[in-house]
Amino acid sequence: MSEHSPEHLAHSSPEVGHIEHQGKQLEHNEVSKEQVERQQHEMLKQAEAVIKAEAEPMRDMAAETADQATTTTPYTGREVRAHTYKHNMQRVRRHLSAPDKVLSKMIHNPIVDKVSEVSGKTVARPSGMLGGGLCAFLATSILVSYTRHNGVTYNYGVFIVFFVGGYLVGMTIELLLSLTHRAKKS
Repeated sequence: MSEHSPEHLAHSSPEVGHIEHQGKQLEHNEVSKEQVERQQHEMLKQAEAVIKAEAEPMRDMAAETADQATTTTPYTGREVRAHTYKHNMQRVRRHLSAPDKVLSKMIHNPIVDKVSEVSGKTVARPSGMLGGGLCAFLATSILVSYTRHNGVTYNYGVFIVFFVGGYLVGMTIELLLSLTHRAKKS
């Protein structure tokens, strides 16, 4: 029981001891309850003033930090993608043989990649390539058969003409299909 006595608490915690000391002083000085309440009210006002004074700069600092966080980012999406791409290419190349590594470096060169992307979106359309290949194959097969049968010489430039013609036919078919697909959606 002696462990929980007020004297023991006063010595165990400085805050409790300080409060008891103030209480004894108040009793000793025979201060009225009203005076104690007034003092406490004044102390609360002072504490609020100190808190407000310290909170104002913190609020401004938090607003500045928030503005900086939204305006400046350490990495942009492009930089993250580039870093990830480079890391993945290194990881994959570790598993390739030496000739395949060289070929991979040539193919995935940024200049070759850009040319390939642009040509894939404009010139090397799959439908055009398919149409050109089929037309060139069928037409040259028929023409070679005709030239052998009739003894006429074969002109190799005709292959290019058939390929370009088939390419245009394939692109036209793709355009017509996309237009009809859009019309069905509307």
